[in-house]
Amino acid sequence: MVFRRSVQFCGARRLASALDFAAGGGPQLNPDYWSFEPGWAISYLSKDWTASANFLYVINTASKGTCCGLGGPVPTAPGQGFITGNVLFIDASLTYKFGKWELGPIGYAKFQTTSDVPGGGVPCTAALCGFEQQINLGALVGYDFGPVNLQVWAADDVLCRNANCGLDVWTRWSFKIWGPEAKPMVAKN
Repeated sequence: MVFRRSVQFCGARRLASALDFAAGGGPQLNPDYWSFEPGWAISYLSKDWTASANFLYVINTASKGTCCGLGGPVPTAPGQGFITGNVLFIDASLTYKFGKWELGPIGYAKFQTTSDVPGGGVPCTAALCGFEQQINLGALVGYDFGPVNLQVWAADDVLCRNANCGLDVWTRWSFKIWGPEAKPMVAKN
C-alpha cells in the first residue's frame, strides 16, 4: 500500500509533485489532504511473452484549504473541504520479444467510483461533480540497449467522459540497479 501526499485539480490528472498553484502566484506546497493508493498487480513472464495487469485504487481525503481554483476568501467557498471522488485505475499489456525488440497491445482504464464533494455547503452539479471515465487502447514498442531497456507507449481514447481526452504517448526506461553476478556455466565431460 502506498501513502502519498498529492495534488489534484478537480478530477484532472494528478501531479506527481506536491505542488499547488495559489490564486495569485506561483507554486506552493499543498499539505492539506491525503491520497491513499492501494495497488495490486499480476504478471506472466516467459522467455518471449509478458502479460501484465495492474490495479490501483486512489482514495482521497477532504481538502482543508482551497482546492481546484474554486476557493476564495469566504470560508464557504466550494474549494474549502473539497473531496475528489475515488478513482480505480487499470492497465494491461501483452508483449512479445523477438531479438532485442518488444511489441504488443496495451490498454488502460480510469473509472471514478465515488462522486466529487464540493466544500462549503455548495450543491453538487455536473460541472463540479462529473464522474471521470476513460478507456484507452494502443501499442507498446520496446528496444533492449543492453544496460538500458526503452519502451514507447502510445494509446488513444475509445471512451472519454469528464477527463483529459486525447492521444497519450510516454516512455519507460528501465535498468538493473543491482543483482548477483551470473555464475559461469561449466561443461561436464
